Amino acid sequence: MDISLLLIILVCALDVAVLHNVIRSKSTLGNRILYSLIILLIPVVGVSIYYLIKKK
Repeated sequence: MDISLLLIILVCALDVAVLHNVIRSKSTLGNRILYSLIILLIPVVGVSIYYLIKKK
């Protein structure tokens, strides 16, 4: 199996897990939509941004 395929699967699984976390969060609907769009548009950086913002 090619390493790039494994990386794609890993990034997709991480995105799904973080999106599930965003959907179940208690933040406002607007924030959840914004976080989801960031995660979907820029997957690797979006996950990092979400966790950095979430800690505050």
